[in-house]
Amino acid sequence: MHDPLPTFLSRPSFDQVEHLVESAWLEHAPFAFHLVAAVRPKVIVELGTHHGFSFLAFCQAIRRYSPGSLAHAVDTWQGDEHAGHYGEEVFEAFQRRREGYADISNLVRSTFSQAVGSFADGSIDLLHIDGRHYYEDVGRDFAEWLPKLSRRGVVLFHDTEVRQRDFGVWKLFEEISARYPHFNFHHGHGLGILAVGEEVPEALRVFFEADAETADLIRTAYARLGAGVSDAFRASRRSVAPIVRPVVDEDVSAPSDEMGLLKRRLAAVEEFARRLDAGQARLIERQEVEDPIVGVVVALEQRVAKAERRIARLTWHAGVLMPLTAPVVAAVQFVRRKYAKFRRRRRQRAG
Repeated sequence: MHDPLPTFLSRPSFDQVEHLVESAWLEHAPFAFHLVAAVRPKVIVELGTHHGFSFLAFCQAIRRYSPGSLAHAVDTWQGDEHAGHYGEEVFEAFQRRREGYADISNLVRSTFSQAVGSFADGSIDLLHIDGRHYYEDVGRDFAEWLPKLSRRGVVLFHDTEVRQRDFGVWKLFEEISARYPHFNFHHGHGLGILAVGEEVPEALRVFFEADAETADLIRTAYARLGAGVSDAFRASRRSVAPIVRPVVDEDVSAPSDEMGLLKRRLAAVEEFARRLDAGQARLIERQEVEDPIVGVVVALEQRVAKAERRIARLTWHAGVLMPLTAPVVAAVQFVRRKYAKFRRRRRQRAG
């Protein structure tokens, strides 16, 4: 059957994103799906993963379109001046999201320079560079990893359109693109593509050889597709915001407020459970609220633990408050069971 799509688009370009995570990379997921499906890179390496949106997009495409491929994420998961510094909770959250792709992905927790020796020369088909964005850092990353690229190797540079905060990706990309077939997306902070191997993937020639009019058409198409991903992400956040705020933002205050606080928290959790049963499950089936649900469950567990510690200290009225705490714990467990059931269904579908 003839495919009516232009050659720079494919059916994977329109796939729904399974893991919506806050990221500056959101709007490039459609191209990532097209790239993996069209080129079928056997080895993908990502330098700088953070919350993992781009990496999970690559993994999603591997699962559907490139069996036998393997993706490697290289990061310290400590942050930097551009991504911001963060704690262990970011890595732990990423680990949870990655569970469904454990068989097709590998994590290398180290600096980029330390990890480069773990890969053989000529072994990487797709390299995504998205670490610290100073000109010197990006230049070093490219120089150190270039020998690892295969004969059909492709390199992606994120943030090629950002010129604030001493970002230097745009400058490096301008310099080296004169030496290789290349294309640059302007939306989503910019995404540069370089074919550094001797064998340029046939599916990418339409990008590299595009005239000005075709290049504009390509950029417009992927910008609009990417905007749809951003819209889906914002919608997923709005869908749980009324639940998250009363549960997460409220703090444990004076002893005299314990009973009212726990009552309000219990009501919020019960409402969340009711919405899961009565209609919000439809959103979960579309896999649009995974990460907000994780955040709510974690926040609830932390709040319950904090409340219980305070109650234990307030022995003179613990007998009154403990009957309230028990339903809160039960409600949290109910939410966890709902989420675990959803994850099992998703793994079964993926398998």
